[in-house]
Amino acid sequence: MVGNSDYVDSAMDLAGPTRDATGVADALRTRGADVTLLTDATHEQLIGAVDAFVAALGPNDQAVFYYAGHSFVVEEENGALGVRLVPVDFVRLPTETAREGAGSVRRRIRMRKFGTVLPGIRLDAAPGTLSLNGLIASLVARGSGLNFVMLDGSTSGPQAEPASLPLGGLTASMAGATVVWFAAAPGTAVLDTVNGSPGMGALAVALTEGLHSREGAPDLTLLFRHVAARVVDLTNGQQRPVRWDSTVLPPVLHLAPGEFAE
Repeated sequence: MVGNSDYVDSAMDLAGPTRDATGVADALRTRGADVTLLTDATHEQLIGAVDAFVAALGPNDQAVFYYAGHSFVVEEENGALGVRLVPVDFVRLPTETAREGAGSVRRRIRMRKFGTVLPGIRLDAAPGTLSLNGLIASLVARGSGLNFVMLDGSTSGPQAEPASLPLGGLTASMAGATVVWFAAAPGTAVLDTVNGSPGMGALAVALTEGLHSREGAPDLTLLFRHVAARVVDLTNGQQRPVRWDSTVLPPVLHLAPGEFAE
């Protein structure tokens, strides 16, 4: 569970993510999960924690990765769209110095998280982030266990299109038993906090409610239906979660307490 709120660049600060990650972590612990919680993580801390997380997984373990904080969409080296997760020590570089290739074409990314539009980011600054697509690929490579990934942040940027999920060319047939939840459709904003919550975002509120209200191992499809409907309600329709599944999932998939790690 990762929640990044307190950024070195104070203009990027967020109110909700650390509470979001903490709330989701607590809800999963009550279901018997072995949870690692990381808040306000630097690039080094984020990479180290993810590497340790993947290395500790057995081939049949259920793995859950949750991230709340800034994120943006870029065109990866393979030409496909990918999501980058932003550590708290990420430093935005001046867009006027950004150039790509031999020409003088200037390219800008506008990063938006929780409805806030921030100044441009150089594409070559992306190595200071974590590739969500690379994380999913590492999880898939470990074996046949379930990979459950939740991105509680907007997937905005000039390349982000509502009709396509930015998964870097990862296809449903090659992704193993993988489920990815996005807090909102690509290219749309995610609200930082919602009214009536303890300073948390809508996805985290809905997810913790769903986990606390269900006995036994929750059915992932039914849980998503609850979460999606609740998020729409909490945000008055401003935010609509979307789900991506691989093609090898069983008809009914449960999160089994004590049999998965985060």
